[in-house]
Amino acid sequence: MEIRFGCMAPPLSRQLRKYAIDKEKMKEFQKDSDAISRLYIRGVICETVKGRAYRMLYRKICAEIKSQE
Repeated sequence: MEIRFGCMAPPLSRQLRKYAIDKEKMKEFQKDSDAISRLYIRGVICETVKGRAYRMLYRKICAEIKSQE
């Protein structure tokens, strides 16, 4: 599964539309993604930390999808 993150990526709700993820969970995932992007753009976190944070978010999303199966 491919998920694109970042301020120019489509919303997660559109990317993950084929999965049965709760709307509230989806909003939380989107907020997390937006927060990571904002911290990186503002210079609070470096690119390495941004990559790790997105990987963690990706794993959480995958775990949520697997729990729905």
